[in-house]
Amino acid sequence: MLLCSINEPQSIKGKGFTGYIFPVEHPVYLTNEPLENRFTPVAADVVFAEKAITANIKSMSSSYHKRKLVIHKNLRKYTRQYIGFINEKGQRILWVNCIWKESSFCEGAQKDIISVSDGGTSYWNIKVNLDSGEKSLTKAPSFLSIFG
Repeated sequence: MLLCSINEPQSIKGKGFTGYIFPVEHPVYLTNEPLENRFTPVAADVVFAEKAITANIKSMSSSYHKRKLVIHKNLRKYTRQYIGFINEKGQRILWVNCIWKESSFCEGAQKDIISVSDGGTSYWNIKVNLDSGEKSLTKAPSFLSIFG
């Protein structure tokens, strides 16, 4: 696993994923999460989230969408952005933006948090609860959630 850069989004690469960790100081817009309660994720948080995503995305994407999607077959083809929030219960939530590497949405993913309205399978995001012991899957209108 490789981490680089300080005080800017950090590049991270692991087994089956590449992306950027955004520090707590980076501005975040267009989210329902409390902006005053943020944290900077570390590599272990990303690895935990990626394992949860890999283990659950097939069932989540097929149950979330009416048509069968194959996001799980193409996870390596998405660049990730990792943004940390702390929920009202004090639990760490990792918001993971997944951006199709070949799409125009991916331009600038290493510098700014990408937000797209109705990106289809070219852009989607998922939230992973890093602290909860629960293994329940829930759906929400604008994102997929894994509590792990």
